Amino acid sequence: ILETAACQTRSQEAHRLSKERPTDCRRLSGQWWANGLRKGEVMGFTDRQVKALESKLSAKNVRTREKDGKVLSYVEGWHVISEANRVFGFDAWDRETLETRCVWEGTSNGLYACSYVARVRVRVRAGDIFVLREGSGAGYSSDPGRGGAHENAIKGAETDAMKRALA
Repeated sequence: ILETAACQTRSQEAHRLSKERPTDCRRLSGQWWANGLRKGEVMGFTDRQVKALESKLSAKNVRTREKDGKVLSYVEGWHVISEANRVFGFDAWDRETLETRCVWEGTSNGLYACSYVARVRVRVRAGDIFVLREGSGAGYSSDPGRGGAHENAIKGAETDAMKRALA
């Protein structure tokens, strides 16, 4: 779910300790970056969490749909939330919607329709640090009511952005 960290915040104590340590550490994807942890440490995640994060996604959780003649694969938003709760704990991560913006509004087949884009930040507690990731996403909806179209498009954009932040 949370493969790498884009940025992180630390407590003052963790920040002080980071100045005393070598700057290389392992990212979960195997890449290297400077963040003040010792080589081999993985951002304060437990061994169980690291194993879960490094494991492959089960094919039974991947859905498909067709759009414009192409078959698209995706994981449903509720499943991503369930996995984040399972891996990190329901109280050890949160998401914040940074922005939602309507980029199109009109009608489609006699229904109100609109498209939104969203930016979401996910924050995961990993020991003494927070791992932050941001994602952006888009959502489209059509509905007999204008409010329903906007509500569903915003929800779709936020869910898409959250899934990308946790990818």
